[in-house]
Amino acid sequence: MKDMREVPQNVEIKSIAAFHDGRTQESTVSVDLSGVGVYFSTVSEEELQLQEAELDYYMNLPLKQCELVAERVESVTDVYAVKLETSTSWITIQEEMEFDESGIWRDGTRGDFIVDGYAVYIPGIKRDYNGLYTGMLNKVPKSLQYIRE
Repeated sequence: MKDMREVPQNVEIKSIAAFHDGRTQESTVSVDLSGVGVYFSTVSEEELQLQEAELDYYMNLPLKQCELVAERVESVTDVYAVKLETSTSWITIQEEMEFDESGIWRDGTRGDFIVDGYAVYIPGIKRDYNGLYTGMLNKVPKSLQYIRE
């Protein structure tokens, strides 16, 4: 699947149970996939190391080499909604956030399928000298996207 829009928003699952005494029971469950989703997976130690290397690359990539997505820059008081084409995630302002020397805290990366392929974004929060927060989203140019060897 190339695009989350291809996922059906409502799925019906029909199950039939057959009991030892010959009885059967049918049930239909409707699953609404239109909202926020959560997923998990198990990864090998090798895959975990590859993921850590990729995250380290993006956490150290100078943001001045990225494109600031102007329409996603906004003042934040509590929560910054990171909206992409196919997903939304949220960053909650917390006391323990460690801002760099430029006043920026990065929240890893987000990926998104777009018209011309795959895009990588680095969301973050900037804290100014007055303690005010600004949410921002930086798009990594294709030429700087991490390539696993």
